[in-house]
Amino acid sequence: MRHAFITGSAGFIGFYLAELLLQEGWSVTGLDGLTDYYDVRLKHRRLQMLGQHKNFHSITAMLEDETAVMDSVAQAKPDVIVHLAAQAGVRYSLENPRAYIESNVLGTFNVMEAARVHGDSEDEEDLPDTPACLLSRLQAKRRRERLEQERIEEQRRPFLEDLAARR
Repeated sequence: MRHAFITGSAGFIGFYLAELLLQEGWSVTGLDGLTDYYDVRLKHRRLQMLGQHKNFHSITAMLEDETAVMDSVAQAKPDVIVHLAAQAGVRYSLENPRAYIESNVLGTFNVMEAARVHGDSEDEEDLPDTPACLLSRLQAKRRRERLEQERIEEQRRPFLEDLAARR
């Protein structure tokens, strides 16, 4: 049985993705901070609905908590990590920008580090042809393309700096 680790599992997209995967026979570990930016009762109701599936496990933790993220991923041993959690709301970002940096930047870094440390080098081509796996393949392809583009830009940087210095 394939296992997915989904951040933001009590959110709109995370909930429906978890529901889809569970219906397709996956097991799912959902991590959510249950912040009160949106109605927490709705988030609890979504987790309650997911909890009716025997293969769903919920973890309440903040992405900024490196230990909680690392330990959760280590314990879950997922085949796929889908990172959907984020601090939402443009207006609130102007009122409290630190919350956005901590959640969205530091939190994303913690998820990426957990994936790097606890990840498996399994090739995504071995995944079955389900909608969720096709999405995973597409995300992996885009990630490879971004990394390749960053590598190319990194190699060009000294050349461009040298060219600019000569002007």
